[in-house]
Amino acid sequence: MTDRPLDRRRFLGLAAAGATATAAGLLPAGSAAAATGRPGPADRPGWVGGRPRRVFLGAYTEGPGAAPGIGLARMDPRSGALTLDGYHPAGANPFYLTRHRRTLYAVNDTAAGTVRALRIAPDGGLCDLNDRPTGGAGPVYLSVHPSGRFLFSTNYDSGSVAVHRLRADGGIGELADLVQHTGSGPNPTEQLSPHPHMAVTDPTGERVLVPDKGTDSVYVYRIDLRTGRLTRQHKVFLGAGVGPRHLVFHPSGRFLYVVDELGSSVTTCGYRPATGALWTVEAVSIVPPGTDPRNAPSAIVLSPDARFVYAANRGLDAIAVLAVTAGGGRLRLVGLQPVSTQPPGAELPWDLALDRSGRFLYAANRAGQSVVQFRVDRPTGMLAPTGAVLPTFSPVRILLG
Repeated sequence: MTDRPLDRRRFLGLAAAGATATAAGLLPAGSAAAATGRPGPADRPGWVGGRPRRVFLGAYTEGPGAAPGIGLARMDPRSGALTLDGYHPAGANPFYLTRHRRTLYAVNDTAAGTVRALRIAPDGGLCDLNDRPTGGAGPVYLSVHPSGRFLFSTNYDSGSVAVHRLRADGGIGELADLVQHTGSGPNPTEQLSPHPHMAVTDPTGERVLVPDKGTDSVYVYRIDLRTGRLTRQHKVFLGAGVGPRHLVFHPSGRFLYVVDELGSSVTTCGYRPATGALWTVEAVSIVPPGTDPRNAPSAIVLSPDARFVYAANRGLDAIAVLAVTAGGGRLRLVGLQPVSTQPPGAELPWDLALDRSGRFLYAANRAGQSVVQFRVDRPTGMLAPTGAVLPTFSPVRILLG
């Protein structure tokens, strides 16, 4: 192995090549889901009546280990264990998912990117509403404005941020704005051009923040709530070659935490909600010294009590646990939890999710073809495997209902 970081497309290809699960091992023979890719009544025992929670799994539908579509699972309310019901076809590579009320939204990570809306049925199934082009290539993230009026998506490959209006029925309307980023970074393979990786509304609802892995910056935009148009207020540089990917806000609104894909770190930033001013406070490494730079951290989540931050390391196949201190203004690495007993590189944890109670954390492992459940020790924040593993095709996003 060399020290040269992997470009995104090559990294995704290697992840797919590492997939070893087969269809026969993931779905019971003869089930409705195995035959059609869609769950049938017999595949949803206990779902009717709404007691279990629906869980949606974003996935890649191309390459080895490809999924038939969006995974449909359910969570046992007591044990937190997940059961797979089947898949809903949703175009090519329904990579990232979000929801607003009874509508699920997905990006299709393709050269001609699209976003699509799907109605969530009372029984937990999905019904297609519509789709729209994102105006760019390789969309990898989407979120809904708290008002429910706008959908934001980021075109990683072409370096732009799209804003769509949302219809009253949850369907996707016309494109309201498309903002093009410019610039580059020092990494010769990952930062030749801008790569916005996320677009999230701040706690006031007045601004949208966009970490851009290609330019080592976080952009702060003001959104016009009448038109959906974005106006840039700030562009904050996090450090040469760190590659900011995703962020999460502290509930105070005064701090946020950015996971750095190329720097294998989490950067704490101060934030002034009244003005949108943003500044860096410190960066904390989430890997041991000497870790291969292709580690490529992915997801970041904050515990419901805001005492711990969790970040996924794809190269190490380990979840970093960081304690939140100083009223939210500092982080301290307290441990690393492997996602399996396999050698590093066999799992590639692409996404993390915490249940509402904060009792359980889930890691979606693309190469490992699985979602692994951990129990959270609330006093220490540390994780312990429960032994519950959900086999599923190429999971890269886990969205708890």
